[in-house]
Amino acid sequence: MYNGNLAKFQQNDDLRTALINSGNGTVRFTGSTPFWNKWNGLIMERIRAELRQNGDEDARRAAEIRDTMNKFAQQSK
Repeated sequence: MYNGNLAKFQQNDDLRTALINSGNGTVRFTGSTPFWNKWNGLIMERIRAELRQNGDEDARRAAEIRDTMNKFAQQSK
């Protein structure tokens, strides 16, 4: 899901600009299951931070979410 969304934002200038300019807040989803509402938001926050590359804060947030995703993946094995 992360890779597909990253590719989407890398390929579409308008979507990328909208995500980058969406601020620093939590990205919330409500149209799916509780699992995907949580993870889709985190995926968008990670991609936003990675694409924006606005210093230490973005690097820290992207790393924090990446670590959360990796821990979940390890627990799911």
